[in-house]
Amino acid sequence: MQGDRYTVKSQEALERAQRLAREHGHQELNPEHLLVALLHETDGTVAALLSKLGAARETLLARAEEEMTKLPRVQGGDRYLGERLRKVLDQAEATATSTSAWSTCWPPSRRRRTPARRRRCSPRRG
Repeated sequence: MQGDRYTVKSQEALERAQRLAREHGHQELNPEHLLVALLHETDGTVAALLSKLGAARETLLARAEEEMTKLPRVQGGDRYLGERLRKVLDQAEATATSTSAWSTCWPPSRRRRTPARRRRCSPRRG
């Protein structure tokens, strides 16, 4: 996992997930660890988003912690990024990359639309 591809906040969340895995004796770092780490943050982006959606963070946290305790425990050995979490991070990166391309186009600006900008900001046709 290349940490330089993630924001500081993302790196911190992944570090908290690793700590949770270590504390619970889990060798494989899974999406459940990251979810619990994100839900533990009471003043972060996830908490604010859940609040706006009207979702109970505490209920989600309890369910995520329950799922995390079902993961296999291992004595010793190095921690490693599990395949399921790797897929989650890859998908998040792909979404962020495609979204950032549109962020330079939306909202429509008053800047002159150059040919390069038109290509970048026009919907692709299949």
